[in-house]
Amino acid sequence: MLWSLVRSAAATGAGRKVAIVMTSGSAASSELEQMADIIDVENVELLPLEESQVASLIDASFMPNAFSQEAAPVFLEKTGGLPALLAHCIESALAEDIVHFVDGRWELRADRLRDFAPARSLSQVVETRLSRISAGAMSILIKAGVLNECFSPSLIASLGGTSTSSAQEGLEELIRHGLLVEMQTDRKNVSYCLANPVLGQIVSSRVLQEERQAIHRLIAQRCDALAALLESEPPREANGLEELPPVEPAQLRATSAIHAVHAGLPDLLNRNYEVGCRFLMGRFRLEDARLVSATAAEVARKDDNKSFLGRALFRLGALDFVLGDHDEAVEALKEAITLAQQLPDSLQDEVMATCRLGVIFSGRGNFETARDLYQSLIDRLKAEKRKARGRRLSQVKAYLARLYTFLGQTYFGQCHYEKAKDEFMRALELVPKRALTALASDSAADSAAPVMADTRYLPRLFRNLSIIDDSAGRYRDALKNIEKAVAASRLLQDASEHARNLVTHGTISQHLGKYADAERAYKTALDQFAREGFKEGLLVAHNNLSSILALRGRPKEAAQHCSKALSMAKKLGNKYSVARQLQNLGVALFEQGWTGQALEKIDESLEMSERNGFKEVEALGLIFKVEALLAERRTQDARAAVMRLDGVVKSLDSEGIRLRAQLADASVCNAEEDYGRASQTASAVLAQSEHLDKRDASLAHRIRADAALGLGEHDSAERDISKALSLARDASAAREEALCLEVFSRIKAAEGDYAKAIELGSAAVGMFKEMEAFLKIGETAEYLSRLQLEAGRRSDALLSLELSREQFLGLGMREKADRLDDKIESLRWGETGELKRGSPALKALYRVARLFESLLDLDELLNRVMDAVIDILGAERGLIMLKDPKTGALETRVARKVDEQTIEDVSRISKSVIQRVVDLG
Repeated sequence: MLWSLVRSAAATGAGRKVAIVMTSGSAASSELEQMADIIDVENVELLPLEESQVASLIDASFMPNAFSQEAAPVFLEKTGGLPALLAHCIESALAEDIVHFVDGRWELRADRLRDFAPARSLSQVVETRLSRISAGAMSILIKAGVLNECFSPSLIASLGGTSTSSAQEGLEELIRHGLLVEMQTDRKNVSYCLANPVLGQIVSSRVLQEERQAIHRLIAQRCDALAALLESEPPREANGLEELPPVEPAQLRATSAIHAVHAGLPDLLNRNYEVGCRFLMGRFRLEDARLVSATAAEVARKDDNKSFLGRALFRLGALDFVLGDHDEAVEALKEAITLAQQLPDSLQDEVMATCRLGVIFSGRGNFETARDLYQSLIDRLKAEKRKARGRRLSQVKAYLARLYTFLGQTYFGQCHYEKAKDEFMRALELVPKRALTALASDSAADSAAPVMADTRYLPRLFRNLSIIDDSAGRYRDALKNIEKAVAASRLLQDASEHARNLVTHGTISQHLGKYADAERAYKTALDQFAREGFKEGLLVAHNNLSSILALRGRPKEAAQHCSKALSMAKKLGNKYSVARQLQNLGVALFEQGWTGQALEKIDESLEMSERNGFKEVEALGLIFKVEALLAERRTQDARAAVMRLDGVVKSLDSEGIRLRAQLADASVCNAEEDYGRASQTASAVLAQSEHLDKRDASLAHRIRADAALGLGEHDSAERDISKALSLARDASAAREEALCLEVFSRIKAAEGDYAKAIELGSAAVGMFKEMEAFLKIGETAEYLSRLQLEAGRRSDALLSLELSREQFLGLGMREKADRLDDKIESLRWGETGELKRGSPALKALYRVARLFESLLDLDELLNRVMDAVIDILGAERGLIMLKDPKTGALETRVARKVDEQTIEDVSRISKSVIQRVVDLG
């Protein structure tokens, strides 16, 4: 219904983000939200608001920052601060009665939407307003349009050569006509900006190229001069200005550099580039920083200024990396390294460029290339260290420590943890003692700045040490190291490193079973990376959030974050991350019950991991694959996956993964009814509990409880499942908790306590519903129906079966749903009193007759017949054997047991009774 409006809005957005506004809770709002997957979310923002907020938006028309107090914060938060509302679309919709207010809410009229097109273009709306303003106000607006950023009255006055008071009059006129808005006010200062980013394009297009160039030149020159005045702090009266703009000199130099690019003023660009680019990067204006860096590199190349070119190329490569243009980043960084090697006193530039280039290679799975790159420079620096003295020696040590840290990361990426730790410890030995003392004393950032010089690698170093400890299951040591990393990033005032440390802190919290803390840390880091525009960081945060949300029983949210991470990883060309995201997406799909699709994603991840040597990802993928195969009763395939997993684990030195692999083996043993071995393996894992997080410890106890149940040791089973349930709850691991409830229910049923078994089973179904784990809802509800029948609660059993059937149908499992039809119909007949009086044999006969009517495939028919007979008669297992007409030998065609599982090995089953039946007829 809304596609015409969305398409129209997107087309008119001129490449900017567009917000489609609709009242939250309305039918239109719901449909818009459902369309989110097919809308280009880079261009269209879905923004449901309350009725009063929508009214405020419409009243404010085209001024997103003049909204009421309740509407503006919501809008700015949703669109990342971009005031790009296509309000003329709403105005036109109102005029043509496409949008109207009915029964207390705003709605769209579908019958009028088909041929809808905005009555006025955005440019026509602007032109109407421009025709009403004075020449002085127009002059200010044109300069503001070319400036294209927030400005103070004094800055716009200095650009126009007028007094601040005269400029203020023009600003107020523009505000009255809805062309400017007030962005920031404090007791002393006011800032303004254009009411809409598209407005800047429209206004700028009214100016001839020559005039626009002149304005760029004026802005560049004026901001450069103002920055010099502010830096020298002369008496204001001597400057010939009424007042200086209340801005940082660095901001003015950044503005000067940007407009020097547009005006073609290389001298001004060179003078303002270093300070201006740092300011832009610090404010996360990465696209602007890239523009001035690329232009600065071109200018330096023309002037044959190799030193300046090298610095510009390094920044350009770093910006391309952050913005996701990795091929461009590689070329820029390679050239920067070559230039640094040719120039004296450029060792720092070479080290920084080498580290950045190595990170890109590692992200692509080229660990050997990255390692060779680092090692080559390390060898040169070790020779330099032997000759260096004083300040030079301190610098060389700092460079070596940084390179050892990055070299360790390449070993870690291939799961060579001991080698990684060796490199990290070499780096730690080179850290100045005064810096370690500052960390331990929790000094203030300002006082610690001198002693923290040359140690910007410290947050990364301690973070890597914490990751090593975490991988080895030394979670307390990991926590200590990540806290040192957090302290280092605080002292260095490095927001980006702080966000990375939060991600690692979240991972350790996750392994300590503090899932809520982990989720908070990941979300905080995600917000920080979003503010920075750091795509690699966003990718990691989305990945970890998807993992923790799946563990907390929220697979739908997990899949959303995973899909975002997968899309970003593909755009960035990061093969390792692509493999991880495919795996996580498979897990999220499995949690919801889409086992077939989940296995496809996991297999895709396994293929990529094996091809690129991502052993850790491959091992984790195989562990998840075992669980998915067991859910489909594919025990033999699960055993094959475990055998492959054993081979992969041998190439890793991760104790945590080794133990998880053993738990996967124990799970398969339970499925094979080898309960003794399953119990023994789970016990061996629990004996090393210091390497387990609470969820894995819960899993180990649950597996051992399952094995004890299979062995008939009910007391042992109950002790283990009680411990498993307690651990799962402590960890806030909702899915594990629900699985424990399910096993606990089966233990109680085996003891004959059907009331408690039904209570526990119902609780498990309730938790699976909250998680939207559709397959588990279906399976557990079907199991619950059997308990309810045993307890004589036929109406409850009927409801459980209907719930189960609904889930199977939703997952496309038609065969399972059809099988439940027979049970449901049987129960309904029983309620009329007709079949209830019949014998179990009569019920079996009725169901088997139905199967003969509906199935043609003999193997499927025999399997379904056997399942029906076992279910109705309450048998533990059953065989169908057919006599070969030629040889007279008996062949086992079907060997089934409860829960519709195939008996893989029929050699254990006695043939004497079968032969007696054949002989006697």
